[in-house]
Amino acid sequence: MSFQFGQTIGTSWSNGNALLAYDLYRRDHLDANDRDFTEAAVDPTDLLPDQERHSLFLSARKALSESVEVFGDAFYSKRDADSLGASSSTGSPTEQQTETEQVGASVGVTKSFGNKWQTRLVGAYSTTDVLTGLADFEVNTFTESLAGDLSTWTLDVKADGPISSIPGGDISVAIGGQCRREEILFTNPFSMSFTDDNRDVYALFSEVNVPFVSENNSIAGVHRLEVTAAVRHENYSDFGSTTDPKIGAAWSPVDGLNFRGTFGTSFRAPLLRELDSGFAIGFLAFLPDPESMTGTTLAVVGRGGNPDLEPETATTWTAGFDFSPPSVPGLKVSGTYFDIEFDGRIQPTFAAFSALTDPLFAPLVDRNPDPNLLEFFGNAPTAINFAPGFEFTDAEIFVDERNRNISSVITRGVDLQVRYQTQTNLGVFGASISGTHLFEQTERQLPDSVAVDVVDTVFHPTDLRLRGTFSWSHKGWVANVTFHHVDGYQNDLVDPVADVNSWTTTDVYLGYEMVPSNDSVFSGAVLSLIVQNAFDEEPPFIAPNFNSIHFDATNANALGRTIALQLQKRW
Repeated sequence: MSFQFGQTIGTSWSNGNALLAYDLYRRDHLDANDRDFTEAAVDPTDLLPDQERHSLFLSARKALSESVEVFGDAFYSKRDADSLGASSSTGSPTEQQTETEQVGASVGVTKSFGNKWQTRLVGAYSTTDVLTGLADFEVNTFTESLAGDLSTWTLDVKADGPISSIPGGDISVAIGGQCRREEILFTNPFSMSFTDDNRDVYALFSEVNVPFVSENNSIAGVHRLEVTAAVRHENYSDFGSTTDPKIGAAWSPVDGLNFRGTFGTSFRAPLLRELDSGFAIGFLAFLPDPESMTGTTLAVVGRGGNPDLEPETATTWTAGFDFSPPSVPGLKVSGTYFDIEFDGRIQPTFAAFSALTDPLFAPLVDRNPDPNLLEFFGNAPTAINFAPGFEFTDAEIFVDERNRNISSVITRGVDLQVRYQTQTNLGVFGASISGTHLFEQTERQLPDSVAVDVVDTVFHPTDLRLRGTFSWSHKGWVANVTFHHVDGYQNDLVDPVADVNSWTTTDVYLGYEMVPSNDSVFSGAVLSLIVQNAFDEEPPFIAPNFNSIHFDATNANALGRTIALQLQKRW
């Protein structure tokens, strides 16, 4: 069961406006026993935690003169989550309570020069506090730990406007800079560890847009031709400096047909949280092991921060088209090819049940682990025991799945979309279909490992995802039926490899907007019925998996059919 309430109020005056928005969200937990495909899970196990969220947003703007405007935004969010786990290192069921609090604000001023140039100065601050509590039912203890305090200060300045005029239009430029300070404070009373770290980042950027051809000077075969180029230079106090360019072009040979393409590079330093070993997750489980006489060995799987991380870089190419023929009003066809190559991409290595059986993961396996390391992960803020009756320090093997720089990840594919809408005497009818087809997602998990295409394998993306929608609206009524399709793939974690079925779900929306009238409190209100996964399609079966959770959360979910009633009213 879930409940959501939101209210937005605002006002405006001759030289400004203000807006205040509040949102409340409440959702009960989803127990594994409530689903047939997970009822074999160790009890208790939550598929989704009990959650309550409050959020508040405030925005205001005021013009001090015709050329000067000041503005400010502020937000507050608090989320409480309560989840029942299989067990802790004591072997008894545990309850994990997490409180996340976010606060942020920004203030700025814009100054216009003439009719075309504008400068903008913005200062901002945000912080995220995470408080984690673990309760052990059998020994009746409750411990709190400040899992993290992440803060960011930024100061941005930007100026943009035209520098020249050519037959196609104005050549526009933007220049600016940013100063940013990031801080992390972490305390873990379980392992008696403490982290206090920070970094400073300074950036300069510029961008230019050149409209060589527009409607003003179009010729046969060139209705529009536009080029955009940008460059950004960043200097990190802990990871050196980087300069990354981006260039894009758009060409329209005739009205209604547009071709576009981009090329760019990017640089991302590890987040302070990704570097911090205090953000750790530990699992204790019996893993399949061909070297064991029993066929399994008790192991600790460790995930979380890694202080030895290096930055990741990426090169991105895209090419696409948009087609909206004037002769067929309401039709739009779009397609985009993308090619993204990461070098040193930061992510954990999910070996799971293959850790001891797949030679690829041999460098992650330590068969003579340090007892202090096992104890560290047993004392992690999130430590889950899938082997009741055993301690983390009883493990004979450690599997290191902490964040690391994967040698390379190459992703290539296409996004396609077709939309059509038409007006009739019976209302407005529409239909659309969109999808993503992955040609490859090739990963080299470790420097010496072979590159492997993981598309269409368990816990990785499938090669095809589709979404289709049929819609109708007439005299205040709106109806939509949407189909979601995830193509079938293979579970390569079992021998022999098993096929995983495709998954298709249907969502239904029916809404009615009441006729505006001054006589009713419900004047202009919209009443909606929303049904997701209307036919209650279960996710495809996956085996084996930790704790008998027999589905792939990367490509499906365990929610089942959900029915919601929604009332919207504009005051």
